Amino acid sequence: MKTWTGSDAPLTSGEPNILDLAVHLGRTKRWGGFGDPSWTVLHHSFLCALIWMKAGFAQAGLVHVLLHDAHEAYMGDIPSPVKALMGSEVRALESGLDDRIKDSLCLHRLSPVGDWARQVKVCDLVALVIEAPFFGPPGAS
Repeated sequence: MKTWTGSDAPLTSGEPNILDLAVHLGRTKRWGGFGDPSWTVLHHSFLCALIWMKAGFAQAGLVHVLLHDAHEAYMGDIPSPVKALMGSEVRALESGLDDRIKDSLCLHRLSPVGDWARQVKVCDLVALVIEAPFFGPPGAS
């Protein structure tokens, strides 16, 4: 699969391109495409970062919340119920992409430790609650 820059998507190997990440996340619709088409994964990531900062979490972990959905640049925004049906293979693909993205940005030394992973999840869930009534499909929760 070719990306915006014309390179091959690094689905199972290869190095992600930072420009592809920015462009694709800015074009990838949230809610699996069923919500407001103007709200993208990039918007969501920045909302999560704002929540992170307002919560007073450590600045050193900010990059992790900004990149928590970076794999969606290549996979799209797959709704959680669909991921549950797809099983562990989709999670393994996400994890592999996340690792390659962090490696390509030299972030492997900054692996989430302790509360960072939990704090990212908290920010993601708070963002979901904020986004749902404004940008989600009818009945989103």
